[in-house]
Amino acid sequence: NSGPLSSKLRVQRSGDAFRYRHGLSPGATVFTLLPGSRLQEVTRILPIFLKTIELLKNSFAEPSIFIPVAPNSHVEDFVSRTIQSSPLSAILVPGASLDQKYDAFSASTAALCASGSAVIELQLARLPCVVAYRAHPLTEWVIRSRTKLNFISLPNILLNSDIIPEVLFQECTPGKLATVFR
Repeated sequence: NSGPLSSKLRVQRSGDAFRYRHGLSPGATVFTLLPGSRLQEVTRILPIFLKTIELLKNSFAEPSIFIPVAPNSHVEDFVSRTIQSSPLSAILVPGASLDQKYDAFSASTAALCASGSAVIELQLARLPCVVAYRAHPLTEWVIRSRTKLNFISLPNILLNSDIIPEVLFQECTPGKLATVFR
């Protein structure tokens, strides 16, 4: 536990300074959305994440959104355009800046995360999350018919237990994600 990676990721930081910098009150409910790093997955999952927060916004005090954005110009452009056309506002955090990303984690209440390495980061940060995954229907069919995995996120696979809620494939809808969060 004393290795360099675990010390960087351990959330012993206070999220208060990050909240203050972004004008958020200590009582705000902050959701971090991690829609992935590849444009195809971000275009598929970010709209679902945003609609989920729209459904939840009246259930939580002062809901706010942080989105660590992958350092990819196509992803950055898509996320910016999507937020501009959304009724929600979000604070975009440069995903390439580990300090800013982990400060956002420490200031957050919970996260919605596309399946991938970010799930491990969230667990190291001790930030509760729900893993969501959507793919092209044909890809989903191949995954379901060809694999024997019970889980898609690495922590669940390693522990062979559903310690992290997963909402996958056709079940991955704003309504289902909102139900899991409530």
